Amino acid sequence: MKQSTVKFLAAATVIVAVGAMAASKWRASGTQASMADEPVLPVLQDRVNDVNSVVIESKDGAITLTRGGDGWVLAEKDGYTANGAKVRELILALRDARVIEEKTANQERFDRLGLDDPGAADSTSKRVTMKAEGGDTIASLLIGDQRVAKGGPAPAANPNVTPGEQYYLHPEGDGPALLATGELRIDARPVGWIDQQLLDIGPDRIQGARVTHPNGAVIEAARAEMSDTELELIGIPEGMQPKEPSGTRPFLDALARLRFDDVQKADSLTWDAAEVTTAELFTEHGLVAKVESMEVQNDSPNLDPEGNPLPGQTQVWARFSFEMVDATTELVIKEREDPTGDTPEGEATPSDPAPSEAEQAKELADLQKSTRGWAYALPSWKTSGFRLKEDEVFEPIPEPELPPEFQPAADNPATILDDTKDN
Repeated sequence: MKQSTVKFLAAATVIVAVGAMAASKWRASGTQASMADEPVLPVLQDRVNDVNSVVIESKDGAITLTRGGDGWVLAEKDGYTANGAKVRELILALRDARVIEEKTANQERFDRLGLDDPGAADSTSKRVTMKAEGGDTIASLLIGDQRVAKGGPAPAANPNVTPGEQYYLHPEGDGPALLATGELRIDARPVGWIDQQLLDIGPDRIQGARVTHPNGAVIEAARAEMSDTELELIGIPEGMQPKEPSGTRPFLDALARLRFDDVQKADSLTWDAAEVTTAELFTEHGLVAKVESMEVQNDSPNLDPEGNPLPGQTQVWARFSFEMVDATTELVIKEREDPTGDTPEGEATPSDPAPSEAEQAKELADLQKSTRGWAYALPSWKTSGFRLKEDEVFEPIPEPELPPEFQPAADNPATILDDTKDN
């Protein structure tokens, strides 16, 4: 073969190879461009309002949010009302998530992106599945690791778009993994999907309180005028006196900004009278909150050598009930004697105009509806107002100091002079 022919064939081979490489890059570029800035879940664009349930799976289990007539509820908390705004934010975030670029299509390499089975013990992934009312799946998405790079977020295909948080995702099916942008930080805690704010009845409304312990001990306190900054103790036990400063402040703060750590149906717990402490908190205009509480041991507590739960191994669970009473017949308006035995103090003077009957009725109905049938695990720092003990508010009256002539002799502490004996 002539040398010129060999050179021609070699040149032709190079041209073909370069062309093949260019075509391959063009095809890859074209595929990427076809998905870049596209919705991760196109089906959601027109079906957001069809979503009737959302299931979130993680290594800690499943969370099932279902939409009913009164809004969203959480199955894993006995159907307790869910935070509907937060659920909708999640659905919209999934709708708005957009592709930045395709990643590997080899599912054996998905675990490098955090896209492993969410049921695995060490998994960090979460799977979100949205279903329609009949139970048909609308869309399902596996969410893996968040992309964190020293060079900052990967650029979007559209130069006018600044990518936000970026995650590796895999929509259900055989397609490739994706790098996408969106607000996809998913809360895997069941209580993260409910509003943990329970009550907010401020100190300025509390006029009196009573705590009854299982052993029969009762602590009562009230203020005669709402301008008083503290409640005064009533029915002081013999031989005791109120502590200074007063320990009744927890009564005033008990119902203010009250949050809970967990919730379940009240009848799923055993309310043994021998274990239950009952608190009654009386407001200025007749609303009474009754709070029954007890300590419940954790399922698997850490114990000391004697078999007793270590601190922090129990939780205080409480159930609430509300009613309106005639304030003139209750503790809060009870006349109290002056410590000197003189005339009693006057009745309480309302600090603000009384709310209308309609306003009071609405508040009562709302409180009863939201708490009836439920038990709440309370934060440890918020339980004292419902379980105040005698030694927290009372102390023994000190023994009177003896005059000098009746003091024990210095050389014999057990000897006390007796002036009844003959010299």
